[in-house]
Amino acid sequence: MKAIKINQFSRPKKDGLMVNDRNYCVYLGNQRFIYFASEKASLNYLAVTNRFLNEILQILNQLYVNAYGEYRQIWFYGDTFPAQITEIERSLKQLDFSFENIIVKTNNHTNGNSTAFSFLDKICGELLVICENVIQVYVSKKIFVPTHRLKYLRDQVNLTSSKLKHYGTTTIMTHSESFIEIDNEVI
Repeated sequence: MKAIKINQFSRPKKDGLMVNDRNYCVYLGNQRFIYFASEKASLNYLAVTNRFLNEILQILNQLYVNAYGEYRQIWFYGDTFPAQITEIERSLKQLDFSFENIIVKTNNHTNGNSTAFSFLDKICGELLVICENVIQVYVSKKIFVPTHRLKYLRDQVNLTSSKLKHYGTTTIMTHSESFIEIDNEVI
């Protein structure tokens, strides 16, 4: 199965001047440096981060499928809206490039950590371009129900992008999938 696998971390410097220089460090591509006292803790964090990045990649892939379906719905209006269709098709090509290269460059590249975040951010940006252009076509044609569907899709892309940008902060969010509630008992 195709998957993102980042594995880069820096080892402590014995002659480092800063306190953080004496710790293991994982650099994330969203401009975050996470410091650890042991190599094992660094490797555990990388494993958690890999799971997170692959979950984001799967979510973005599903959003891509939905966005592509919406594009095909407006494809027939290509003569009326050539600028929007051209921009969407450019974004679709960029998305294909990004999806293929994120796997290759994170697994084989020495700077895979920042590459993964960079490509995922580009994917979010291109999905937003597609959503905005499809929304323009629907609004111009006064077709409002699909417009709301696209606004929801756009919100999902923005939410995913926000998760990506804030990953590695000290705020820990609990997700509803982490527990099951039956008869007011947490299991």
